[in-house]
Amino acid sequence: MNPSQISEVFGTIVRRSAVRVSSNVGFVALHDLRSNFGSRWAGRVPAQVLQRLLRHSHIKTTLDFYADTERAALKAISSNSGAC
Repeated sequence: MNPSQISEVFGTIVRRSAVRVSSNVGFVALHDLRSNFGSRWAGRVPAQVLQRLLRHSHIKTTLDFYADTERAALKAISSNSGAC
C-alpha cells in the first residue's frame, strides 16, 4: 500500500468507529485514538487495569484524565436509591 491508500483505509476505520477528534487540524491523530480508547474503557475496567492498558507509569495520571468520579458517584447513588 502507498501512503494515500493507508490514509484512506485509516479514515474509513475512524469514521466507522465514531472516534472523537480533539485536535483543530481536522484529522485524527494517534493521541485521539489513545484518548478515545481510555475513555471507552474507563467505565468498564478498574483504574489499575486501565493504567496498565494505557501504560501510564503513575496511577495519578490515569485518574486525572480518565476517572469521572462525579458521574460514578451519581450512578452509585441512583442505583442504590431504593436501598435506604
